[in-house]
Amino acid sequence: MYRKTQENFNTAMAMAGKIVIAEVDEIVPIGELKPEEIKTQHLFVDYLVKTNYEVEGGTFVERTK
Repeated sequence: MYRKTQENFNTAMAMAGKIVIAEVDEIVPIGELKPEEIKTQHLFVDYLVKTNYEVEGGTFVERTK
């Protein structure tokens, strides 16, 4: 899922790129997201990188170690 203007170009760039790396805040179980919420389908993503953010008080906070 994207926020604001990211929806304009991210999916098109994923389709045009040779390698796509998706930076994600969290990885959720299968079925937790509705199909219409997913903007870039899995077949365009080559790698996932999980951020160091954790949910705290309803917002994501970066943990530095």
